[in-house]
Amino acid sequence: MTPKQLTYFTRIAECGSFAAASKDLHIAQPALSQQIANLETQLGVELFYRKPRGVELTESGKRLMNRAYGILREIESTVLDIQSADLQPSGELRVGIVPAINNVMASQLVSQMEQRYPQVELEVISGASRYLNQQLEGRKIDICIVHPDSGGFGDFTTEPLLREELFFVGAATNSYPHIKKRGQQRVIRFADIAHYVTLSTEVHDGLGFRVHQYEEETGVELNKKRSYGQLLTDLNVILEGQAQMILPWSAFFHLAGDKRLVIAKIVEPVLHRDVFMLTSPSQPLTNTLIKSQSLIKELVGDIFVQGRSVGESLV
Repeated sequence: MTPKQLTYFTRIAECGSFAAASKDLHIAQPALSQQIANLETQLGVELFYRKPRGVELTESGKRLMNRAYGILREIESTVLDIQSADLQPSGELRVGIVPAINNVMASQLVSQMEQRYPQVELEVISGASRYLNQQLEGRKIDICIVHPDSGGFGDFTTEPLLREELFFVGAATNSYPHIKKRGQQRVIRFADIAHYVTLSTEVHDGLGFRVHQYEEETGVELNKKRSYGQLLTDLNVILEGQAQMILPWSAFFHLAGDKRLVIAKIVEPVLHRDVFMLTSPSQPLTNTLIKSQSLIKELVGDIFVQGRSVGESLV
């Protein structure tokens, strides 16, 4: 199996026919067909169903398709990384980040990009995971930093970044008899959160989806009220004592010492959510993209060292 064969294979699958792929690749159709025939012989399987008006992937073809982009991306990344080691990244870069992580990473990312890669024009966009994934699919942003939601990650290239613990957050003006002390830490059982009104985003948002997963796993149905859609607004509602919320430390780290808040670690089970970096496998790989991804992974460790989140790096 060669990179050329994989490139031809993916292009045929994308175009839906040998004829269309032949034109796109500027290669004679018989030569293209021969390359795929050789690949099928090497693998011992058929990759396409040949139909009168095009082709369709077989089950074996679908399995190869799931791997092909990653293999080609790794080869392309290695070549580009070696060739452009001394080149300065430049041009526009758009990074989408979910609100809580944006709260602890955006300023550091902007600062480091300005220092290291001044020729890069960085734009940071914050929003719900579903919205950012749609923007990535539409090539309106280059990198997503999101957590899983009900829509999944589809065909995006994913890299795990970090795992955050989740906390119960409420106003100190309210009474929380179910919060207990374990050593120096306040804790609350997940089942006991059902005694309080909690703001929650919908399942198409990563945090709401994760809370829903825990409800299904534990059989506990929380007393939820729809989030107001903005982290700052939700935090103000919490401070006013109108509701509580399940949040990662990154969402409120700047308020962690505020005596108006009561913060308790959720136990039985301990709740957490994972955060991933996403790129599109069909997106052209550039020196700017590669070095920006490396910088983002480097900044993840600082989030925990500096106390801006509680959890662990997955990089």
